[in-house]
Order: sequence, then structure tokens, then C-alpha cells
Amino acid sequence: MAVAASLVADAPETMTVPFAFWTAMRYLNDFEPGIRACVAVGGDMDTTAAIVGGIIAARTGTAGIPPGWLELREALPDWLPSMR
Repeated sequence: MAVAASLVADAPETMTVPFAFWTAMRYLNDFEPGIRACVAVGGDMDTTAAIVGGIIAARTGTAGIPPGWLELREALPDWLPSMR
């Protein structure tokens, strides 16, 4: 992870997406550690965490997201189908 942190620190504008893909592949079945890895590295962590979370959730479905995190999410607009 130290190499990833140095890449993000040295060139954050060009490493956001590659770092996010690398992190998602590393934690493909483990949502929370994937998100925490983005935060631990820093940089553009809101963007990398959003990308990583989307990729991992696409693979695991909502079952892969910690229940406590699902309970704290913002309500979706009425026009979107339910994710329950």
C-alpha cells in the first residue's frame, strides 16, 4: 500500500482512476476494507472511495455492504427503484 500512497501523492490528478481500479481489484469481495484503503492513502479519497465502492457493490450487491452503513445512507429519490 505504500507504493500506492506514493503514486497518489506524487500525481493525484493522473492516478485517481488507476488507483481506484487497483484498490477495487485488491478488495473485490470486501467492501469496507476497500473503502478504508482509499481513506488511508488520502489524496482524492472521496472520488476513489466512490469508484471503489461502486465496483465492489456491483460485484457483491448490497449484501456486501456492511448493514450499519446501509442504515445510515441517505434516502433515494422516490423515482428510483428500491434497493432493498
